[in-house]
Amino acid sequence: MRLAFVKSGPVADELLRLDGVWKNNSIELIWDMAKLAEQHSVWIGAVCRTAQNRCTSRTNCQAICWPIGTGSLSKRRLKELLYKLLLLWNVLKFRPDMLFFFEQSLLPLKLLLARMFRIEPVICFAREDQLNSRACRWFKLFRVHYFTAPAPYFAEKLKSAGIAQTFLLRLPHYPREFFEALPSESEFPGFDFSFLYVGRLEAAKGVRELLDAFKRIADTIPHAGLNLVGQGTLEPEIRSFIAKNKLAKQIRLWGSKTNIEVGSYLRGSDVLVFPSYSEGFAKVWYEAMLIGIPLITTPLQGIRKILQDEDSVLYVPVKDSPALAAAMLRLARNRDLRIHMSEAIRHVPETRLHCDGNFQRCVELVCEYKSLSVSIPKVGH
Repeated sequence: MRLAFVKSGPVADELLRLDGVWKNNSIELIWDMAKLAEQHSVWIGAVCRTAQNRCTSRTNCQAICWPIGTGSLSKRRLKELLYKLLLLWNVLKFRPDMLFFFEQSLLPLKLLLARMFRIEPVICFAREDQLNSRACRWFKLFRVHYFTAPAPYFAEKLKSAGIAQTFLLRLPHYPREFFEALPSESEFPGFDFSFLYVGRLEAAKGVRELLDAFKRIADTIPHAGLNLVGQGTLEPEIRSFIAKNKLAKQIRLWGSKTNIEVGSYLRGSDVLVFPSYSEGFAKVWYEAMLIGIPLITTPLQGIRKILQDEDSVLYVPVKDSPALAAAMLRLARNRDLRIHMSEAIRHVPETRLHCDGNFQRCVELVCEYKSLSVSIPKVGH
């Protein structure tokens, strides 16, 4: 089988970080693609914001990134459009049997080309805003049948839109070390009480509201601190906010971390705060359940289907700093509530998080559909 993946991000760099084992790596999707390449020809293409073109190969897996770079907004958008068209052209040269889409730009063109060249398209959702009425119309028109997503409610929305589907729930896997590691004091010095945020430092993740909420309660609980794990465009703004409000002793930035390190930070913190505006099913939600850390988050569809009551989570409205501050203060002051929530979130019924398999299962289904006799490797971590 020839498999192509179209996604955003520095996939060439991510692929180079793999050395044949799961390692302390945070890119599960790249791992799955690399494992598929042990048996199939895999091509991965992406548009990213790095400064230069990068390409690499690993066994039968080839990856290339086209950089948008810097410059004015209009120039970046023009570059992005040109590179996406170039990316599609390279996909057609590769002539895959299956084409996995991770973002919705140029969707009609992608689906049209896939059908023209008899390529089976697979839509890979990441955020809930990707599944809208316009996208559903294109899925119907081009008879898209295969979908993957990190939360089961995507399947329900597709069904309600009248789209016949084969849907696979996509969840990451973790090694034993993820659950056992603890942060060292030199790498992650703790506070008497630690709030933790893990994710991209972007406005859409609710980072501004989180900073404002923490500022509201910083004087009330001076022994508490906020650790921010991740990178993003808001980092200069965050540093300016910390300096302006004299919070250097209470807010710390740690940059991007591996999964093992994130697991240790979760185990070394008291409360996880994730006030995002839009998600499919955020990986850090899943990690909070695995570790058993009290969670404050926004009531997005993906998480409300899993955590259905306040025994296991505190929900706050999107873009509501006062409500977020109140929830953070409530948990900081109530140890019994934290213990109760920790136990409840750790014992979420497994039926709500049942995983149907990752990309290898999707390949199996398409092989069955096309009556191809292909040996599929079992993808695991």
